[in-house]
Amino acid sequence: MKQSKLLLTSALVGSVALAGSAFADVSGDITSTITLGSDDGTATSNGSDERIGSEVNIKYSSKADLDNGMTAGIKGKLEFQDGAADQEYEMTIGTDSVYLGLGSDGGNSIRGSALPFLGYVPGTLAEQVSTHATEAMDLLGENEAAEVEHLSLNAKAAGGTFTFRYAPKNSDTKDDTDNVDAGTGGSRTEIVYSGSPVEGLKVIVGQNVVQADDDTTNSEEETVKKIGISYNFGQFAVGAEQQKIEDENNVQDDDAKLTQFAATFAASDKLTIGLTYSESEDEDTAPSGVDEEITTFEVGYNLGGMNIIASYVSAEGMSHTNNQDADGLVLRTSLGF
Repeated sequence: MKQSKLLLTSALVGSVALAGSAFADVSGDITSTITLGSDDGTATSNGSDERIGSEVNIKYSSKADLDNGMTAGIKGKLEFQDGAADQEYEMTIGTDSVYLGLGSDGGNSIRGSALPFLGYVPGTLAEQVSTHATEAMDLLGENEAAEVEHLSLNAKAAGGTFTFRYAPKNSDTKDDTDNVDAGTGGSRTEIVYSGSPVEGLKVIVGQNVVQADDDTTNSEEETVKKIGISYNFGQFAVGAEQQKIEDENNVQDDDAKLTQFAATFAASDKLTIGLTYSESEDEDTAPSGVDEEITTFEVGYNLGGMNIIASYVSAEGMSHTNNQDADGLVLRTSLGF
């Protein structure tokens, strides 16, 4: 997600006008993390560090019945962190089953997951405890169509939502009066289904395509394909997911594959245990031969208005680099309001 100045953007203004008064629903949370991390491999500095961070999230939504029988609504979130703000939102118009969407960083997206993650995804945890990036976080990165200003057509069916999304090349970091030729990069399209076609079963399947920028020498389409499935049976939930990227950043044969597994066990109404494994394989024409592997073990406890998750993460071969390893602990608390 993009960092931006602290502004009351068009998403907020539009939602106020839509409701005709105050927001129909406003809520939020304050999330804080304490991180103890260490770079361990011979390809790293073998250093360790401790950090404390926090983030405030304000969630809002509104819905109105229109004179023509359709409905219009907005749903979004403002994130405040480190003196800056970021937003995600989606404005919709249509019926309960078919609707058009306009938004940024919001709505049904390939970024979602069917896996029963307890806290942060493995790549996020690995980057928190290390000075290095992970390939697990780069497969989608900020190249999703949903990440920038976009239009979408959505249909609810088969227990979920089917979405087709389009973002023009100049949709990144735009305001409502920017001129049409100010953007860079290629246009983006996305097709995705996510939902629960059968009770206990979650599915996501989709594709995100980024066209090459006409002003660069990289001429290939970047394509990310994703499929994931999980099943919940009683106290247990298990799932598997795979992503493949072809011609990353529009560079020919810059390919990779990410496979992830996750399982959770609800020991009680309040205590849940989670285990995840993530493996990224370099599939370039001249691959490094190093697989990135991330394992996490997590324990979550629900105190009613506050959730606490303790996560241990171990990463090897980060960014497909031999002996670029890290491990650490992340304590996350989230208090709703």
